[in-house]
Amino acid sequence: MMKRMLMMSTLVLAVAAGRVSAETGLDPTPTRVSETMKDHCSNDVLIAKDYKAPYSDNLEGIRLQRSTTGYTEWSKLMPVTGHVHIRWWCHSTKGNMFDPGTWRPNAQLLKDCPGSTWDPAVVQCRMRRMPTSAVQGWTPERSRCSSSRTRAIQARLGPDRKLEIRCLE
Repeated sequence: MMKRMLMMSTLVLAVAAGRVSAETGLDPTPTRVSETMKDHCSNDVLIAKDYKAPYSDNLEGIRLQRSTTGYTEWSKLMPVTGHVHIRWWCHSTKGNMFDPGTWRPNAQLLKDCPGSTWDPAVVQCRMRRMPTSAVQGWTPERSRCSSSRTRAIQARLGPDRKLEIRCLE
């Protein structure tokens, strides 16, 4: 009990001294931007706190909602301790089921639905059987910060489908 109280008081003093961010819990708060990655998504974006977490409506991380007025504000810092791989989900199929990167054509599809690409029956067959990576309209994507010293990220959306992710050390 005494050890826990000592640890909590040390944390409170560190936060008060400005060494630890009360928001992120990182000591010290990352301040140097090592790179800004640029990617694209036609709609809203969800950046997962855990790279390996499967999609769910309750996924923890950064949620960005596309604006019609240009750039959104930079998100709050999100710790990415222990890795530099970033899993993000693009709500690309919302109003656009043919978004590039969502569909995964393969050789089996051509065997299951043989025929001319221009034959409407063949096109319908292929559309019904085409594998997709999307989950509830969200397409999984990934990015990677180049520095292994990355401790946090923040992100924003911009015009022309732009997604920017800052890697901070």
